[in-house]
Amino acid sequence: MTQVPISSIEKAGRFKSIDDNFTELYSGVAAASASAAAAGAVVDAITAAWTAYTATATSASGSITTKTTTAAFIAIGKIIHFRTSTVVTTAGTGSGGMKVDLPATANAVGAAIGYGADIVFGQIAAASKQITIFEPAFSTPIHSGTTVVISGTYEKQ
Repeated sequence: MTQVPISSIEKAGRFKSIDDNFTELYSGVAAASASAAAAGAVVDAITAAWTAYTATATSASGSITTKTTTAAFIAIGKIIHFRTSTVVTTAGTGSGGMKVDLPATANAVGAAIGYGADIVFGQIAAASKQITIFEPAFSTPIHSGTTVVISGTYEKQ
């Protein structure tokens, strides 16, 4: 491969050539991302945007009577950035950690932080597809009328 001095790019009119090549590469990545998303795969591309996914929140002990969870993620390579929000209308007998589904299985342990009635933190176990959320001192974040929001980053398998 021949190296071209930076000073010669403008003089030789190569900006258009570089731009055309980048546009062609970028378009190919966008097409691959759209194809992967249509197939239900975790999209790994710079063109990816936050994508909603279905997540269920459960409790380590008992059950949460009424709750609604929304979640979204973005993948860049094997790195997953996620965010979830669970509105606990009625806590019921739910206690212990709140478990919320992740978009992909974790390769290694991870952690996340957020808020609810108090600050919350989450633990992700290796080879798990769930995050377990606690308040300080490992107390339950499950309280009627509370919204638990958490976000984090981890490496997928």
